[in-house]
Amino acid sequence: MPELDLDHIEGRLDLARSRDRLSLRASQLGFVSGDGVTWPRSDWGVALQLGPGDTVLGGEVNAQRLDFALMAQIAQRLPLGQRAHELLTELEPRGVLTALSGQWQGALDAPRSYRVQAQLDGLGLAAKPHEQPDHLGRPGVRGASLALEATERGGSARLVVHEGEVELPGLFEDPRLPITRLSTQLLWRLPEAGARAPGEVELRLRDLQLQTPDLNGDFEVTWRRAAGAATPGFLDLSGRVQRVEATRVARYIPVWLPATRSYVTRAILGGEARNTTVRIKGELAEFPFDAPRSPGIFRVATQARSVTLAYVPPSDVGTNWPAMDNVDAELVFERAGMAIKDGRAKVLGYELAGVNGGIADLHRARLLQLDGSGRGAGGDLLRFVRGSPLDEWLGHALSTTSAQGPVALKLGIGIPLDDTTQTTLKGQLQFGGVDVKLRPELPPLAGLRGRIDFDRRGLQLAGVTARLLGGDAGIEGGSLREGGL
Repeated sequence: MPELDLDHIEGRLDLARSRDRLSLRASQLGFVSGDGVTWPRSDWGVALQLGPGDTVLGGEVNAQRLDFALMAQIAQRLPLGQRAHELLTELEPRGVLTALSGQWQGALDAPRSYRVQAQLDGLGLAAKPHEQPDHLGRPGVRGASLALEATERGGSARLVVHEGEVELPGLFEDPRLPITRLSTQLLWRLPEAGARAPGEVELRLRDLQLQTPDLNGDFEVTWRRAAGAATPGFLDLSGRVQRVEATRVARYIPVWLPATRSYVTRAILGGEARNTTVRIKGELAEFPFDAPRSPGIFRVATQARSVTLAYVPPSDVGTNWPAMDNVDAELVFERAGMAIKDGRAKVLGYELAGVNGGIADLHRARLLQLDGSGRGAGGDLLRFVRGSPLDEWLGHALSTTSAQGPVALKLGIGIPLDDTTQTTLKGQLQFGGVDVKLRPELPPLAGLRGRIDFDRRGLQLAGVTARLLGGDAGIEGGSLREGGL
């Protein structure tokens, strides 16, 4: 035992030694070390079972109140073993431990069995990233309270974090997650030491209630892994989030989905997500479970409300697609894909409904497919055409067209996000009595009825009738190769 240099000590200290036992009991003992560490007055005790050569065979410890940070400093001066010293340095423990009661059998740094009960308040433990970048690291926490019971086979604890922080290295791009309030029941199970089969390590979080500056949610989590395995383990997670700002959704997408996170960051520009459900189940090494016949489950579904969606994120090349405003739809992220279901939105004032589609694979050959219909003022629809790549694809045939009255739209479009020049589309405009002027130099068409079919190659008039120069007329026509009508 190395010497402990003390400048000041007060209280009562009882030391007893027998052939196979050494005990140290303190009553209201406090001291100041030679290097300035102040240990407040408290009651505590340690008893060691000794073997040949004073080898520690086991022991027990109890304490009324202990400060973790001070304990760590003092412990570095005690013969606890190299691994214990390394762990204390890594964890940087902070907080106050009360009502400690513990017993162990075997060496302190590798006990065969142990039992611990304690209350911890203001707990802080440093996180540690995993050696492999695609694996989860050891979580860290700040501002936690923990009431625990633990043995060598497992244990349970009630965890509460208030105005604190949880750090999850390897899970989110920003691993530090500010916590307004968190509460959960922790249960863990450890394999039996010396068993023939390696067994599993299992951690369960029951009734996890989470409130951050962004969201409120409740979750159930189970994680397990074979003892000694190097894999990320098996995760079973289900949860529900009541509301979150849509622009903050990307913050909670795991780093294992960089393409999804990138798309959501650039595509979602405003609004909120409500009643979000999360389901993950499977081996994390196979996440997001998009391999053929993978049994894993990854699904996040949310109700988008008043969302601004740049469904084709803005680019510095060519004409950008105008964003959808006031999007109300169900958005589903499942495995590697994203789906938009039964959406309603406005594009430059023109109302769309029945919008369905999505991106089947956000990681490979990213193709956005959308189908929908709309009905609104003809002027709004023409503004959408002129404000999107449609204008160029239609040879600017509608660039100077004006319309007064309602126009219905049906549109199907496929946009490769990595090369939007290869976009495919097919659509139809339906007129039900609209006043149209195709070109300034042409006479107006009053009460126009019929439809215009269009695709990348141009447009064609079908069954169009109107009043022209005071009489009824049937009109045929379409785009010319050189761009005119």
